[in-house]
Amino acid sequence: MKLRILVPLFAALVMPASVVAAGKGNAKTGHEVFKAHCQMCHGPEGHGNAALAKMMKTTIPDLSSKEVQALSDAQMREVIEKGVRGELPETAKDDDAIFANVTNVVVGNNHLATYAAKERACGLGYHSCILSSYIQGESRDAARFHIAVAKEVLHSGEPINRPACLVSGGETTVTIRGTGVGGRNQEFALAAALEIEEADGIVVLSAGTDGTDGPTDAAGGLVDGTTIRRARSKGLDALEHLQKNDSYPVLLATDDLLITGPTFTNVMDIRLVLIA
Repeated sequence: MKLRILVPLFAALVMPASVVAAGKGNAKTGHEVFKAHCQMCHGPEGHGNAALAKMMKTTIPDLSSKEVQALSDAQMREVIEKGVRGELPETAKDDDAIFANVTNVVVGNNHLATYAAKERACGLGYHSCILSSYIQGESRDAARFHIAVAKEVLHSGEPINRPACLVSGGETTVTIRGTGVGGRNQEFALAAALEIEEADGIVVLSAGTDGTDGPTDAAGGLVDGTTIRRARSKGLDALEHLQKNDSYPVLLATDDLLITGPTFTNVMDIRLVLIA
């Protein structure tokens, strides 16, 4: 994604010369600057949907959009340089006269998606609750948390009784440790599958609402207590693949990939944990 190019460029152009010299404008330095100065509006993935952006009347550009992705590195650098020199107009503030007759209406977001999933689950006879629509952090850690709650439901009936549907939203991240193929939702699903190996009555879904997860044709994964056994029967070590960020081949072999095709919308990710 071009965001990987934008952040080191931003570091080289905006940070003090002494800091740039020390960091050489590399991706790590750029991401630190992005997190400190840009993430509050653009969000961790550059979608322009961070908490601060939601409170503004103006629309924050989506750095992952096709328009931005189509720009060359040289074009992006030119835009940033012009901004640093003050040659581009400042983003309009909320009290700007241009917004006098503007009304923004949110017709879809992650909270609405999780709420709709909860209501649908209730309609199907499940006791349902939204854990959070702000889930962040490492995918595999988030998966362990979700399964811990599922096991609590299974054994004590807390926080809701069975049959249960736990719903969550937000976007997790993946620290790249290997050279495998997958995405944050597939990594979540595989990590969850390892936690529920041979467990009866737990099914886990994790998917991107845009129908795309990482550089793959899958939206995410749908796993249960038999996923790891089925992977093993195919000669695959699920834990080894997880450690290499290589979830796609495992879920493909077990037929646990969730493939929806493009949905032409994007309200982050959604996860469902069913407990029978």
